[in-house]
Amino acid sequence: MRSTIACAVWPSALTIISPNHLHSASWWPGSRRWRAAALALTPERVRLGDLEVDVASRQVRRSGRAISLTAKEFALLELLLRHSGQVIDRSSITAHVWDNNHDPFANVLEVLVRRLRSKIDDGFEPKLIHTIRGAGYRIGPAT
Repeated sequence: MRSTIACAVWPSALTIISPNHLHSASWWPGSRRWRAAALALTPERVRLGDLEVDVASRQVRRSGRAISLTAKEFALLELLLRHSGQVIDRSSITAHVWDNNHDPFANVLEVLVRRLRSKIDDGFEPKLIHTIRGAGYRIGPAT
């Protein structure tokens, strides 16, 4: 009898699930168990240029200056940093920040990005948060 092993990839993590555990919904992407495993492998401190984020203590600094973020702003920043240099589409962002519990036609994402930009980018150079028209958002130096 042939045994199959399923591999599932979450940012910064590779989890190998044995066939005996595939029936358990707790290991599928988006579940609490899955997120906890992925977050356990996420670096505690992330640095991008002069932006420093301590994920464990939820502290953010830019050019040495402390920046206070709301829970949603921090969740958005953490997602962008995990995928630094990559374009993240609206649906991925809203699923991460709001768990799909919001009106997709409301402008809450644009408002959240603007509030995060006002704290992270305004008054600093280079700008780190970029809008990619028709695609989503990206964090990193301008290309």
